[in-house]
Amino acid sequence: MKHIKFLSLFILGGFISSCESDYLEPALTSAINGASYYNSADQVETAVINMYDGLQGVNSTSSNDNHATQVEFYLTEMRSDNTRTKASEGEPAQFENYTVEATNGIVGDYYRSFYNVIFRANTVLANLEDLSSETAAKYEAEAKFVRAYAYFNLVRLYGDIPLVESLIGPLDTEVAYTRVAASQIYTLIVSDLNTAVLGLDNTYRTRASKQVYGGYVGPRVKGKFRKNKGGYFGAWVEYGHKIKHKGSMTKDNPFMEKAFKSKSGTVMSNGFKDAEKIFVSAVKSHEKRLQKYGSFGY
Repeated sequence: MKHIKFLSLFILGGFISSCESDYLEPALTSAINGASYYNSADQVETAVINMYDGLQGVNSTSSNDNHATQVEFYLTEMRSDNTRTKASEGEPAQFENYTVEATNGIVGDYYRSFYNVIFRANTVLANLEDLSSETAAKYEAEAKFVRAYAYFNLVRLYGDIPLVESLIGPLDTEVAYTRVAASQIYTLIVSDLNTAVLGLDNTYRTRASKQVYGGYVGPRVKGKFRKNKGGYFGAWVEYGHKIKHKGSMTKDNPFMEKAFKSKSGTVMSNGFKDAEKIFVSAVKSHEKRLQKYGSFGY
């Protein structure tokens, strides 16, 4: 009888131990499981669309929501003379008064929002292996374009920031909270844009496209990247090379004629201010053309 009891307890213990993992980690059945959802092009496309949804943010008044570009003007335009608050009160007033505190919720909102966009882009990049090569290349281009855009906004506003190139979990605190040099962020931005231009097309007007990238965004972002590193001549070469090849830049702006007749090292001999003037004048001239005609005309 004693042996039967021991045998019964042994069998019961084995049964319980074999089911232990199921008790602690039950299969998700009541909702979509992100780990097994992205199995087709249509499903991955929902992740692509989700990136753009993250960029527009949540239209709400809750401080816990990610508002993304809806609060961007606070961090950018309000720190200039382009806009101001209505009553000069609250957290928005800190931007126009240049008294932004570390506890400012809008600063945290924008930072959180765009890292969420990066997470969404990384989700797309992590689920391309089951797609056709053509579709994978297209979605990779869109995801890297969006990720580059998000990092470009973040690094200019926050300086050294964490570099997250893939999906991470809650326990990956070293990656999530370790700031890296801004130069590393810019390196990723340029790498992502170089990949993006190879895979983008002009299928959608409301998504990243080759026309938008090649005609304006890509050169402008790369130009600002070089400008932020102090390379004004290189910035204009990157920003305005297409206009130069069409021969329209000299009649619009004499600074550009001077720049392109000089070699890369020569233009800097006139001092930092001349190089900056060339870049700023060029950008203003052709942004006015974009606003007036809807394109640069090339």
